[in-house]
Amino acid sequence: MTQRIGLGRLQISKLADNNSGDPLVFIPLQLPTGITASDDPVLKERNASYAISLSHRLKQ
Repeated sequence: MTQRIGLGRLQISKLADNNSGDPLVFIPLQLPTGITASDDPVLKERNASYAISLSHRLKQ
C-alpha cells in the first residue's frame, strides 16, 4: 500500500548569486544532513555520468 503525504510546496524564483564563475553542477548523492540515498545502483552510477557530462560541456 502506498501512502502520499503532502509536505508543502517548494518554489524557486531565482538562482543564488554566485560570483565564483563555477558551472552549475548537479551531484545526485550530495545530500543535506538527515537525508540518505536509497540503495538504487543507478543513483550511484549517475555521479560519474554527470561528471563526464560536465567535462564535455566545459570543453565546448
